Amino acid sequence: MKRLGMRLPGVLLHLSLLLVAAGGVATWLTAERRTVTLTPGVAADAGLPAQIVLDSLVTVTYPGTDMPRDFRSYIRIGDNRATVSVNAPAEAFGYVLRQESCDNRGRSTIEVARDPIGIPLVYTGFLLFLIGGVGLLIDPRGRFRRLVGAAMVTLLTAAAAQGAPVAGISAEQARQMRARQVLWNGRVAPMNTAATEICRKLCGSVRPGGAAPEQVVASMILYPEEWRSQHIIKVESRRLADSLGITGGYAALNDLFDTLGNYRLRPLYGIDPELDKAVLDLDEKMEIITLLQQGRLIRPVPEGMAELSRARVELELIYNAVPFAQVFFPAAILLGLAAFFIRKRGAVAAAGWVLTAWQAAGWTLRWIISGSIPLGNGGETLLFLSIALMAVSLLTLRRPAAGILAAGFAGLTAWLSMRNPAITPLMPVLHSPWLAIHVTLVMLSYALLALTFVIALTALARPAEAAALRRKSMTLLYPATVLLGAGIITGAMWAQTSWGRYWSWDPKETWALITLLIYALPFHRAGGLLSTPRRFHIYMALALLSVAMTYWGVNFTASLHAYQ
Repeated sequence: MKRLGMRLPGVLLHLSLLLVAAGGVATWLTAERRTVTLTPGVAADAGLPAQIVLDSLVTVTYPGTDMPRDFRSYIRIGDNRATVSVNAPAEAFGYVLRQESCDNRGRSTIEVARDPIGIPLVYTGFLLFLIGGVGLLIDPRGRFRRLVGAAMVTLLTAAAAQGAPVAGISAEQARQMRARQVLWNGRVAPMNTAATEICRKLCGSVRPGGAAPEQVVASMILYPEEWRSQHIIKVESRRLADSLGITGGYAALNDLFDTLGNYRLRPLYGIDPELDKAVLDLDEKMEIITLLQQGRLIRPVPEGMAELSRARVELELIYNAVPFAQVFFPAAILLGLAAFFIRKRGAVAAAGWVLTAWQAAGWTLRWIISGSIPLGNGGETLLFLSIALMAVSLLTLRRPAAGILAAGFAGLTAWLSMRNPAITPLMPVLHSPWLAIHVTLVMLSYALLALTFVIALTALARPAEAAALRRKSMTLLYPATVLLGAGIITGAMWAQTSWGRYWSWDPKETWALITLLIYALPFHRAGGLLSTPRRFHIYMALALLSVAMTYWGVNFTASLHAYQ
């Protein structure tokens, strides 16, 4: 019993996998699932003891826009009333009713499902995995505690100016417009936010020609003809620019039409995928200008709608004015390179913590501004990853240079992916408390796994330190694997709520599971495959490819996770 007690966390982890597998088989064999399309006022049979009647289907939109925030079906089942919406299913007679889809004719498609055997088995497996994973980390006689010795690895997370005159809009008028509140991208925001994001999108610069963004945008709205010949639209593709006869990398509206008024982009679409992407990007910018000048892109706040507080506006103006991500990534890359030569770790750590606080401040302001945790797209998750990488490197690595460098490149990738705006409302399925839990766990895991990659490269470059670095890598691998497993579990529970299936063999899910299994292998003897430090570090360096496939690679496949 004493020996069994020492191995209990491992027993629970393996038992959890067996229960999840058994639950999956039970779901496949015994679960009931059917869909019914409901028309308002018409009773429908869904195999329940009583018929279902749809009273109404309501699309909840963001204030002042037609962008959907939620879809809600108000139904009657016999004498009982229920509301079914995205991320909020209802229950009746032992069945779960989930909002699957709807159409513009007011009809709602509801999934009716029951899985009395599979889900209890799977969720019991989830619970055992979490208990076993935590036990693995806190067991005083376990391998993880032996690796870290008396000191446990602690993981910390963090949960304008003068401008040139522009077509009738002075710099003073622009300053007065900065804090004016408007409807932008489905939310109330300062004019500065809308103008900044439009200029960044169209021109690739927040201050095109040195002018304030409010000057440029207000002038484009009030004096549209003045802008038809202005070369302000950034053309990213050199090939497309050559096709249109554009020099200097910037186009004017007049460049996109021939002398007969024909749209010159139309014949260029459909030639090949690379050119198509550039054409669509430039066409989107053209559409933005059209909507802007029609008054459909930026609108006044409707009477009766709550406006932002003065403090909230000031925070957003600060966020717009301070280039948090743009400062972080070059500073982190320079610090990482310098850390290879600086002997005083204290100085490196102090600078690293300042940069961590800087990036975390920007990420937190983004959270306050958007009203939801900024983990809804690739750029936002990379921002969080850069913070986590920096913090974990400073906490766990005696020589954090490579980890700081990795954080800098994560910040660079985040900045590049976010150059096209903006802080937009979340789609309905992402309006869930599971978003913050699931993505945070997974990104923390990725940060730790990225550091095992850094350690592996260091060990391969310094063979004399390979054995000691192997112990450090294993120290990080324990919490990383537990966090990844917990992230997969919370994702599965979220999927059960939103999609009605805790597992769909979606590419993202499948590769997350493959990644978990790949990183679980070093905990086993593996037939001598990882018996030497060199083999272990080669394996850990190659293992990061599975993380890259899970995070980036699957975005090029048809996936339920294609939100960005």
